[in-house]
Amino acid sequence: MSGFFYAFIAVLLAGFGARDQVLIGHLSAGAANRYRLLVVAVLIGVLTSAIAGYGAHELAPSLTRLGRLLLAALALGLAGLESLLMPRPKAPKEPTLSLAAAAIVFFAHQITDAARLVIFALAVTVGTKLGVAGGVLGGTFALMLGFGANGALVHSGQGLKVLRRLAGVLLLIGAVATWLYAIGRI
Repeated sequence: MSGFFYAFIAVLLAGFGARDQVLIGHLSAGAANRYRLLVVAVLIGVLTSAIAGYGAHELAPSLTRLGRLLLAALALGLAGLESLLMPRPKAPKEPTLSLAAAAIVFFAHQITDAARLVIFALAVTVGTKLGVAGGVLGGTFALMLGFGANGALVHSGQGLKVLRRLAGVLLLIGAVATWLYAIGRI
């Protein structure tokens, strides 16, 4: 399986129940500018993914193969911990329904989320273009799922929490496997 598909699957997993997915689900429920909100969220997702890819592109040449793998393991581990430990996002209070305000909030959520850490990790190891492209597609699918849920994610109790925790465990397993591969144990 290529780096594109690894990035797609990993970012989609990291996006289950993420702050941006819950936010778009809540804001799109009953909003007059629903589809414009989705476009804004996806464009911000592309921007934050490009920033993660750019960081990986700049850092990767200065690292050895072992360094890249260990950095990827660290990033995957942090993404897994974020998925496991972050509390369930609450429904935001949005008095204005401004697209500009939503863009700022999406940027703040996405620039440091598990999905962008996964994109960074995979872009360092498999290559920037494949890692970012797969990550963008996976992140877009996660946002579209949140958008399609139309607010149900905010009220969906345990199911979403279980999915989020499962994604965190899978990301941690990926981190450990990458680390073991880097040190020659696998």
